[in-house]
Amino acid sequence: MEQPRQRHCGGFMTSQENSYYLILYLLITHRFPGFFVPGLKTYLAAMKKYQPKYVYDEVAFQGWQSASLLATGLKGAGKNPTQLSLINAVNSLSAFNAGGMTTPVNWTSSGSGHNPPITYPTCSAYIQAKGTQFYSVFTKSPKVFLCFNQNSKNPVTAPAGTPGG
Repeated sequence: MEQPRQRHCGGFMTSQENSYYLILYLLITHRFPGFFVPGLKTYLAAMKKYQPKYVYDEVAFQGWQSASLLATGLKGAGKNPTQLSLINAVNSLSAFNAGGMTTPVNWTSSGSGHNPPITYPTCSAYIQAKGTQFYSVFTKSPKVFLCFNQNSKNPVTAPAGTPGG
């Protein structure tokens, strides 16, 4: 019996052509026609140079986003950062998106510097794999994310800074 072909899909494997996925961040493979993300370009270049074995690893991708948050916070914490100045700098970010790699997170409402509360609108990408390309299911390129307010049935405009805006 022939084994199904495996296809890499941004940190997870799929063996189904025309499969559908719900994602909360961009696919590492970044193959949405007409779509450009500066943070993803930086991630791919650095990972290919320093850790080529882990370029398409989902944990590495999420770690990069966390490191981006730390670096952004440290830049905002001043010349001699302290734990408190770092927390305050992160908590002042109102639309952090790791260079366009994920939808914006408003850290100003988190208060403690730990898990941010759910802020609205929330955005997700509904995509379909076709060969080696990924296509948005409910949006038109270059938009990838579909956003909703709490308890809304109709999509709303994506917040500023959302990849593909």
